[in-house]
Amino acid sequence: MSSKASLPTLLLVADNPSIVFWIKKNLSESFFVIEAQDRAAALGALNARLDFIIIDSNLESYDALELCKDLSKKTTASLTPILLITSRLKKSYRDKALDAGVTDFLSDQLDLEELETRIAIGRKGAAARKKTEEVSSVIHIHKKELPSAYLKKKFLLANHALRLLTEANKDKKQVSLLFLRIDHFQELQSQFGHSFAEQILIPFSDFLTHQLPESDLLVPSSDGGFILLLVNEGQPEAKQLAEHLHEEVQHQPFSTEKGPIHLTCSIVYSSIEPNEAAYNRAVETASKTLRQSLPAMNLILSLKSDEERHHHP
Repeated sequence: MSSKASLPTLLLVADNPSIVFWIKKNLSESFFVIEAQDRAAALGALNARLDFIIIDSNLESYDALELCKDLSKKTTASLTPILLITSRLKKSYRDKALDAGVTDFLSDQLDLEELETRIAIGRKGAAARKKTEEVSSVIHIHKKELPSAYLKKKFLLANHALRLLTEANKDKKQVSLLFLRIDHFQELQSQFGHSFAEQILIPFSDFLTHQLPESDLLVPSSDGGFILLLVNEGQPEAKQLAEHLHEEVQHQPFSTEKGPIHLTCSIVYSSIEPNEAAYNRAVETASKTLRQSLPAMNLILSLKSDEERHHHP
């Protein structure tokens, strides 16, 4: 049995004693549950680091959707899944709930299997968003505002990427790298302007993350590149994933305010030594390789061998 300090934290906002009892009975072993019965207590709970939020739609003291909106606006809760307990099935209500920040719904019949499934889906989605949350902040920063260290490296290397490399080196595991570039990046950026990150980059990042095993890592850069670190996978596996992603991207429509669009990408793949220096060299070489390949698009390239180069017109 885990200690309370090591458990993820769940905020439960409900004033129905039956719901509170049922949720605590079934989740107290896997979450540290914080209870709140009104808006003030719910907002006060944001001082803690929350991993999940469950809200009963039938709150007596405050409109549940307004509370969802209040919570989702807060920085500490912006990436936290919000599960709404409701019996309302109308699409209009559920659309309003989604706009208010709700990420999923749980029937008020309170089925344990459904609860466990919704929590698993919510946490996986949150993990994907957290891996790619830096995209939106990076893309809106003007180059003059970037620190010199960032401009020198050109890429955002997240702390968890460093940890992954360190652990792989310690455990003597293979590491491979894919550098993926959205084709026609500059044209798309000009077309969508300030909403480019929200409409294209973040959905594209989420799509890529869901294609990867949980042990692998996606690190976005600010110029349309995406760095994928593959743990315990060599050159053949990296090539196979590159071909898979290359194919999947072309068949995945992305919704925008201007209607659905299809993207293509170019990918460079390589196995690397599991350390930061090798990582930086590989990323720099991969980026340079793709820049030199312009105006060619829709490529799969290997850093290891020209014989492994594939061009997909």
